[in-house]
Amino acid sequence: VLRSVHPALDAEAKRAASLLTDWIPGTDADGHPITTYFALPVNFRLQAAPPEPIVYAHVDSVAWQQMLDLATKEQAERNYPYAKSYLREAFYINPYDFLPIDRILTLNKQESVKGEDEQVLEYAIKQLQRITSANGPHLGVIPVYEEIINRMQKVNAKNYSPQIALASVYLGIADEESLKKCFEQVDKVLPHINDNDDDASNFIYLKVPMYLIYIQNHPQLAVDYLAPKLKKHTKDKAFYRSFELLSDACSQVGATADAEKYAAIAAKLAPPKEEPAP
Repeated sequence: VLRSVHPALDAEAKRAASLLTDWIPGTDADGHPITTYFALPVNFRLQAAPPEPIVYAHVDSVAWQQMLDLATKEQAERNYPYAKSYLREAFYINPYDFLPIDRILTLNKQESVKGEDEQVLEYAIKQLQRITSANGPHLGVIPVYEEIINRMQKVNAKNYSPQIALASVYLGIADEESLKKCFEQVDKVLPHINDNDDDASNFIYLKVPMYLIYIQNHPQLAVDYLAPKLKKHTKDKAFYRSFELLSDACSQVGATADAEKYAAIAAKLAPPKEEPAP
């Protein structure tokens, strides 16, 4: 990190950069790979206030109905793979209606297909996340998420990705009632999260407190949310960034002693600093 913003944001930038792949090495005049350095700019855009939640965004209802009609035709001719493809496209067009996914699950049951239901529900989650990312938090997607959660409990009760995704929607809406529902989803999932579930852990221990502190400007709420969850992780090196966030939140609310305590824990858990290359 050449220019620090905040330890938590610095760490997030490094984490995101580590996910980049398929780099093309620099070469010399003869085309031989050589060590190359460059500065990768990272921009953090923090909203001063959350956008107004959208109840429903515009969807192409004509195209949606066409896909359903094509699926019905293929299903009548027992071309089930084609029917499912059209139904997936219908849900892509309008992820506010669970009907296409329900029809795919019904076809799977009729065909006695095993193992596909979870993949279909995961696909539905991705489309909901896509539409939410494009248009902001939607009240309209919440009933669909709730239906996916109900179905996923029957397919794989240990798959908590729908709850995390729904909690993210509530976090984006960010009014008092929505934050309460976000925390409720987190509390349901938290006892079942294992150490290998990085997505859920990052959301619970990093994204939520960062959002509360830096976007919502609710440091006290972040303290109340994060402090109880970190009690059992004081010796776990994977949580040093969360302790940094907690320390920052305590500083902002004037709890100096707690800020110093959590900063000391974070420093103890943090990995050793890398020596700069000569």
